[in-house]
Amino acid sequence: MSTKTALLATGILMFLHSIIYYLMNSGEILFVPVPGLSDSGKLLVEKGSQMVTGFNLCFSILILAASRLDEEPRLFMTKALAVCFAILMTFVANTAFGFPPNYGPPPPVALIFSFLGLWLVYVGFFKKNKSM
Repeated sequence: MSTKTALLATGILMFLHSIIYYLMNSGEILFVPVPGLSDSGKLLVEKGSQMVTGFNLCFSILILAASRLDEEPRLFMTKALAVCFAILMTFVANTAFGFPPNYGPPPPVALIFSFLGLWLVYVGFFKKNKSM
């Protein structure tokens, strides 16, 4: 339950999420849920999906790099990441409820990242750190 473990687990999950997101949102699979999508719409969806994948990949690399820092900077990064996850989960919840049924993020993914965010809040803000 250390900051290093929390950052490592978060970084690995974000890395896997970026790979799976890319595979699940590439090619024709993107356009199946929306029949009759124009070429401009397809281009917008495809490029948006690529940007999200790239962001997730870069985000995971930063988190994994932060896990190699000393304890005090790791604690700071854990707190910052906890705040980021709280903001992210707020946006995901708002977006998910706006999608038609069976569209949007799968509930297990939203739950995993919600619990991950809660874990980061606990480790960053509430867990007593003996080494500092």
